[in-house]
Amino acid sequence: MKKIAIVLVALCMVLGACQKEYLEKKPQKSLLVPRKLPELQALLDNVTLMNRQTSLTWIAGDDFTASDAGVNSFLSVSERNSYRWNADIYEGISSSDWNVPYEQTFCSNIILEALAEYPEQEQATQTYRSIKGAALFFRAFALYNLLQEFAVPYDPQTAASVMGLPIRTQSDINLKPGRGTLAESYAQVMTDLESALTLVPEKVPYNTRPGKAAVLGYLARTSLTMQNYPLALKYASDCLAQGVSLIDFNTTAPYLSPNGNVELIFNAGDVTSYSYIGSAEIGLSPSLFDTYATDDLRKTLFYFKRPNGNYYYRGSYSQNVAQFHGLATDEVLLIKAEAAARTGDLSTALQALNELMQKRWKADTFQPFATNDQNEAIRLILEHRRKELVGRGTRWTDLRRLNQDPQFAVTINRTVAGVNYVLLPNDPRYTYPIPDGEINGSGIPQNPR
Repeated sequence: MKKIAIVLVALCMVLGACQKEYLEKKPQKSLLVPRKLPELQALLDNVTLMNRQTSLTWIAGDDFTASDAGVNSFLSVSERNSYRWNADIYEGISSSDWNVPYEQTFCSNIILEALAEYPEQEQATQTYRSIKGAALFFRAFALYNLLQEFAVPYDPQTAASVMGLPIRTQSDINLKPGRGTLAESYAQVMTDLESALTLVPEKVPYNTRPGKAAVLGYLARTSLTMQNYPLALKYASDCLAQGVSLIDFNTTAPYLSPNGNVELIFNAGDVTSYSYIGSAEIGLSPSLFDTYATDDLRKTLFYFKRPNGNYYYRGSYSQNVAQFHGLATDEVLLIKAEAAARTGDLSTALQALNELMQKRWKADTFQPFATNDQNEAIRLILEHRRKELVGRGTRWTDLRRLNQDPQFAVTINRTVAGVNYVLLPNDPRYTYPIPDGEINGSGIPQNPR
């Protein structure tokens, strides 16, 4: 079984990479792709491929800063250029942030095509349904992550008239689907997730597999990104109703729990182990660190001070050295809080926020937040969303969404080697260029930069 999975992963990586080799190599899929359900499940369980998320934008956001020595120490040009928001990110080199999600998409598609050949009787089994639901989930997971980096921010007023990304629902690499519209791209994400919701089980043996809570959580996250706040509220509430857990930081740190972090709903990590993650020369933005209250336990549990003065983010919410980019209960509570506040239900919004903060503050010191002002409630929720979700891979998407509202828009400044760099709200550089290899091979139009 392991050997089969290794062969399949190699196949997916060869075919999924959007390079010249990807376009020219046409192996006979039937000779390599298994048809048995345990073998298809083994392919989905390859977490080193399927559970990886785009992460280059982690360094482009405003949560972390780097010294000149730190920037110079970054091993890849894409890291150094991302930190400066340069026009040319890759300098002719391929991008894992583009390639890996399409590898995930290809693997999902070959699984779905294999499943379509099964007789109706077997399609009714829970094993079959779980595998199909997971394949649909991972296809949506991949496209959503691509959209956060390589497509313009979602604006409900313009989504139907701006470019989306190539939507691949078949494994045939000769197909060239074009870019379509942003509305079509997000509709595909929602359709796959909604279909997966009817198929996946309520409980899964490993949090690297999607169960109902994970699918509902990603429906909530996608709806929030689309600024469909009533739908985000519904899906977040449904997710929380699945019996998900919340850690009390007074008794357990998220990276020290002997039974694992029970807040994790779906576990995913970086698409690539970028060198900035372990650099001693990168630290939390001092202005962000100063916003944590004295009795806020996150201030000491999430960070420690290095000898050079940098506040280092532990980056071990998932209990390993890689950054956690999956889904957890705290994020879903914050989605519920913001969506409720946006729709005018301040009681529900503050109840959700206070439920989370009660577990984050030193015991007997937290005073529940209260306000009758909608804008103040939204401001409070967004403040704690930023402080709770540091290093989760959500900040870039939040900046892109919130910059559309002048009262929450952010201008980011940083200086490297004496040169000041500025990223204004709604700057075209919030959308990454598509790698040259894909542009040359597919003929799709490039993003303005």
